[in-house]
Amino acid sequence: LNRLDEAVFAARDCIAAYEGLAPSEERACMLASGYSCLGIIHLLTHEDDEMGLGFFRAAEYLGQCPSYNRYVFHQYINSCASLYISSVQPGSPPGQFEININKLTPILKLLERQMKGYLIHLDDLARCELLLYRCQYEEAAGWAIKAAYGTRKKKHDEMELRALMYLLRIYIARGKEYQFGDILKRLETLCESCGSARERKIADLVHAWYYLQLGEPNLVAEWIKLDFEDDGEEDNFISTLLAYVKSRLLLAQKNYIALNAYISAKRDDFLIARHLLGTVDLLAVKAVALLYAGERSEALSALAEAYELAAPEGIQASFVELGSPMRALCKFARQRKDCAIPTVWLDLIAKKCSAYAKRTAFLLAAFQKERGETLHALSTLSFREREVLRCLSQGLTREEIAIVNHVSLDTVKSELKSVYAKLHAVNRADAVRIALMEGHLWEA
Repeated sequence: LNRLDEAVFAARDCIAAYEGLAPSEERACMLASGYSCLGIIHLLTHEDDEMGLGFFRAAEYLGQCPSYNRYVFHQYINSCASLYISSVQPGSPPGQFEININKLTPILKLLERQMKGYLIHLDDLARCELLLYRCQYEEAAGWAIKAAYGTRKKKHDEMELRALMYLLRIYIARGKEYQFGDILKRLETLCESCGSARERKIADLVHAWYYLQLGEPNLVAEWIKLDFEDDGEEDNFISTLLAYVKSRLLLAQKNYIALNAYISAKRDDFLIARHLLGTVDLLAVKAVALLYAGERSEALSALAEAYELAAPEGIQASFVELGSPMRALCKFARQRKDCAIPTVWLDLIAKKCSAYAKRTAFLLAAFQKERGETLHALSTLSFREREVLRCLSQGLTREEIAIVNHVSLDTVKSELKSVYAKLHAVNRADAVRIALMEGHLWEA
């Protein structure tokens, strides 16, 4: 709620109430939570870093008791750590992102142990994100690959999903088709094994971003398309990603009035308002939408505001990933004598947008060709293969499919092998995704 002063008093009251009690698991849990809250508040207010580190050390020691609920508390830590890294305010000296990341790194080492490794490689992902937004793709890829392999080794699917999202963005920007193809396959594998609704939500958002970059909004997950109130999202990472994907979806649907209202509401959200990269993303989308809506002066104002926030930290990807529409806006701005944005910056962004648009156009052609081949492949499936595929979509196991269709387990295995081969699917989740994408699952 951003009522940090009250939070400090509440945490200290909790600590005072339990410190005088006899040792017990309840006492250890409550004290660990209280000290962790004080550590988080020190992160968010940039107060006395050594004292904040001390709070987390105390929380780590106390949080060793078996009943300490790490699963519940990790979302607070995750959200606030990400928020701290990104909370660079306008007027801050250049390099503030790096300062924040370096200050947080020793705290993360403590938190990784306290949260049983949950936050592993968060600092690497932060460095990757910053370099990605600066369009320094080679360096960003190095940090993302390190995080992807490290999190996969530790079997932390959510953090690996985040690393894969950055790699997908990097490889698309660089036109590395074979590399982002591997990333998509790995994403499908993770989707099949996602153990929580939160991980499935992240996977849906990553896929949605990919489909929107290709100009295929119809393939976005249905829940993202729904008009729902998402102000209750407690996680900084999901909040900003969801806000960006929904704004891009509204832009693709040419629903400019709803888009403008949505972005205005999101900018009042505490988490997003303090997230510089997310704010620049939304302003860039808003600027393009205003241009398309014919409100050119307002479009220039939104672009200028985004530039003022982005320029000190060298942020470019928020503009470049919009491709041709942003290129058109930059060219329009360059022709306006009343535009205060430097022409050198406008020319640079327009050039990078042009290159990005060419790469995504190439990827779209390859994607559409694959879809055409998929339609042909689907048409070659036999009646029994279609029935097996439909059972897969309903979550049935191979044994259950055999019972439902009155066939042997070996027959089901043979039919599945044939389905995978015809659809070029890597696993059952991939096969179901391909069929759902083309709307063929109801046909038997």
